[in-house]
Amino acid sequence: MVRNGKTYGILTTMKGWCFLCRVNGGGLYITRMFGDFMVWQGVSPGAAAEGYYNTFNFTIMQAIYYLSSIAEATNDLPETPINGVPGQVTLPYAGNSTTGAPAIQQPPPPPLPAQGGYGYAGQGGYVGQGGYQVLAGYDDAECSQYHGGADYKRLQFEPWKPENILGPKNWIAKILPDQTQVVLKLWDAWKFDPSARNHEASIYLLLRPLWGKRIPCLRVKTALDYFHALIFEYVNASPVSTSNLTATAEVEILKAFDLIHSFDVIHGDIRAENILIADDGHKVWIVDFEFAEILDQEDDGREFKVFLENQAVKEVLKEFKRHPRGDIKVTVSHNGATN
Repeated sequence: MVRNGKTYGILTTMKGWCFLCRVNGGGLYITRMFGDFMVWQGVSPGAAAEGYYNTFNFTIMQAIYYLSSIAEATNDLPETPINGVPGQVTLPYAGNSTTGAPAIQQPPPPPLPAQGGYGYAGQGGYVGQGGYQVLAGYDDAECSQYHGGADYKRLQFEPWKPENILGPKNWIAKILPDQTQVVLKLWDAWKFDPSARNHEASIYLLLRPLWGKRIPCLRVKTALDYFHALIFEYVNASPVSTSNLTATAEVEILKAFDLIHSFDVIHGDIRAENILIADDGHKVWIVDFEFAEILDQEDDGREFKVFLENQAVKEVLKEFKRHPRGDIKVTVSHNGATN
């Protein structure tokens, strides 16, 4: 694992997984082993029998970001090369040597901003402080900002915290220093090209008249560390459910989709998670347009596609409708019979 040019350690798997890093003096630090694998006759008696610890909702991304936060907050080792030129060191033998293994001294970081306790991402640079995990590294060639009211290059991002997880690609982050919440949607740049990110951004731009009314505002489209990213307005809302779906909310949801369709856009991913009702119950939000489709005015199947999507919305809402039950009146006669 390399953090800002500093090699910190290795996240590896040996049936399960562990993290290793070199500590001062040439020592090796290793975490306990985590794993979850079944008994395999003649090969393994199973994870617990081999001394592995259960992972408990562990994901590689959570581990990487957690360990990255540790690396960001860890000072460079104080030793400097004494047996070679900078960048070339000869490690002593691990045997009977009492000499601590030397480390390459990292160059000093750029000056810190006046405020303390967070990271700052400048033009292609990064300064970290205070132990927060901060995403940075904007590529200006790929950065498009649609909102001028904040500096979106100063973000506190802690994806390992459960309260920040909104879905497989979506997390809550905070703009520093005022702690304003935003939503980050991230695609792993090692696995995906930016086409899905760019497509969703183009749909949001087409629906711009609905920003802040029926869909959250798109703030930034950018490259962000090793991700393709979109940054959205955070809204205080929850997925549609039995507890928050009212008759008023249902009408507003159907109106929202009518408006979206009026821009020749089909959402394409109708699920409860993508239909949000504000905590005050008076506003609805439609989110996640990654699979949206722009309809061609000349498409003979246009009206049918709109009809199918409206039916899909109604089916989702039907699952959560609360049917009021009238009072049940039971009359008991003198002979004990009930009516």
